[in-house]
Amino acid sequence: MVNISLLGLAGHVVSPDSKFKGIKYSTDKGNEALVGLEFTQPRYDTTMVVEVKLQKQADGHWQAKQITNAEELVQGVARLEKNRLLNSH
Repeated sequence: MVNISLLGLAGHVVSPDSKFKGIKYSTDKGNEALVGLEFTQPRYDTTMVVEVKLQKQADGHWQAKQITNAEELVQGVARLEKNRLLNSH
């Protein structure tokens, strides 16, 4: 059993050595939009997509409201970190 800190995992989704790769996708649903922001994650030799929900404001600008896939990101990082730790022994 590997003990992994939840707070420690958050820094592994987008870490200091991560780089913004680009917009993976975007969907417009009237006054709401979902945008997938892709970041490199060198620690695990992969990329991660942070999905942000945007809401159109009365003055026409878009405001970020929520990271919609936070739970999936944390679960994915937990799996990657567990595998990394198990394979390092």
